[in-house]
Amino acid sequence: MKNYYKILDINENASQKEIKKAYRQMALKYHPDKNSGTNDNFLEIQESYDILSNLTKKQKYDLKLKEEREKQIVRKSGLEVRIINMKPKYSNLRAETGNLKVKYVNLKPKYRN
Repeated sequence: MKNYYKILDINENASQKEIKKAYRQMALKYHPDKNSGTNDNFLEIQESYDILSNLTKKQKYDLKLKEEREKQIVRKSGLEVRIINMKPKYSNLRAETGNLKVKYVNLKPKYRN
């Protein structure tokens, strides 16, 4: 997963003004008209700004980024996280659990003596 915060070189707690300022600086730096070369950096910067400037897209991205980090931490400890969709019985429970159930599976092999 791409880290849009690193692409724009900003903190994850950056305000909308900081995001816009970083986007403009990076866009000027990597604009294809000013720099000869590929468009790849500029397109990544545009994609990053598109996601981070829209609040709903940013919230979804932050949630996915958080889940990805949690999976990496758990994998380093030898466990795999499997997220299973579930439908809670009560609607207020849906808001608390977020419709997710987490199952931990041990990935370390068991050796017999």
